[in-house]
Amino acid sequence: MEIKIDLENSNTNRKCGQCTLCCKLLPVREVNKAANTKCRHQSTAKGCAVYRKPGRFPLSCAAWSCQWLTEAHTAKLKRPDRSGYVIDMMPDLIVQENNKTGEKTETMVLQVWIDPARPNAWRDPELGVWINERGMPALLRFGSARAIAAFPPSTTPDNKWYFVESGEIVASKTGSRLLDLMEG
Repeated sequence: MEIKIDLENSNTNRKCGQCTLCCKLLPVREVNKAANTKCRHQSTAKGCAVYRKPGRFPLSCAAWSCQWLTEAHTAKLKRPDRSGYVIDMMPDLIVQENNKTGEKTETMVLQVWIDPARPNAWRDPELGVWINERGMPALLRFGSARAIAAFPPSTTPDNKWYFVESGEIVASKTGSRLLDLMEG
């Protein structure tokens, strides 16, 4: 299956420029790249050495795009290498458990990958505004094993922010499902 991504005709006129933060922060299953590690295909001078080369780059990289790059509603946010976070196009699911009843519910969340070199980047006020405007909780990911679930005022009954340090983290549910569908 061939996937073509046309960044020239995206929703914005923004370009990656020198930014390669997604290549560092996001895990890539097909090449056994863990989160928060430099990809072996990443070149400081040119970005990805194999991107857009048929048969050479991972399928998940071909299907993935940075929201800052492609979405007009991220206009007030800084480029990822300047902000210290990357907003994933793919939402994820978290499981919430009611402590009183034991009932479990899945909630779709935005994913924001935080650069470990800038662990407080998620405190950017513009990011908070952006999350709140989306009307969805966000999973602030510090890698594959640690995250904070952020519930913005637009999603809470008392219109306050709530932050919950994540419990057990398993593989990204929606990302894994998408990749399995693409490979199948």
